Amino acid sequence: HPWGRTSNDFTSLGIGRTTTQWNDINRMMLTTDMVLAYDLGDEPNTGGLFRCGGPVACPPSSTRAHVDKFRASNADWYAAFFPAWQKLQELGYAEGTLKALDACSIGTSSPTTTSPTTASPTT
Repeated sequence: HPWGRTSNDFTSLGIGRTTTQWNDINRMMLTTDMVLAYDLGDEPNTGGLFRCGGPVACPPSSTRAHVDKFRASNADWYAAFFPAWQKLQELGYAEGTLKALDACSIGTSSPTTTSPTTASPTT
């Protein structure tokens, strides 16, 4: 069964862009998900509306073996994900790069920054 590509126009909501999602019978993936499993080429959001299944085959991506491994085992996914997520969270961030929560609203033109508190990374 082919994946169908749908464009979502969010420009009227003030986001200012159109996004793409890919739909199967009971599943939805974003382009970022699809390129982990399929080689969609240099322009993944172009081409026919139905790709990667049915009459149109997409070759597997270079990361497809990892997709298949994690699809087959939640235990493998958790074992890889949680240590990586913890490491990412403990890396910290540069001074002035965080926005105050009220500055994250759509349409806010002048964000407020806060000073970060950075935890020491663990090994």
